[in-house]
Amino acid sequence: MGLLGFEKGKKDLELLCVILWRVWFLRNQLVHSECRQDVDNVVLWSNEFLAKFHVANNSDVDQGVHVRPHDVKW
Repeated sequence: MGLLGFEKGKKDLELLCVILWRVWFLRNQLVHSECRQDVDNVVLWSNEFLAKFHVANNSDVDQGVHVRPHDVKW
């Protein structure tokens, strides 16, 4: 499998994981909150979530807080 095939497979796997995560979340909402939500847009929501995730993680802007291990004191 070439590199492009690997990237496509990786993206498909990422999408599958997010879809399963969303279905699990909606199921938990129904069971624990008795809140019924629309499941028709699970794939659309998952694609949008992944797009936002990739934008946030490929950003050149350093938005995180970094703590060096030796700075942590208990």
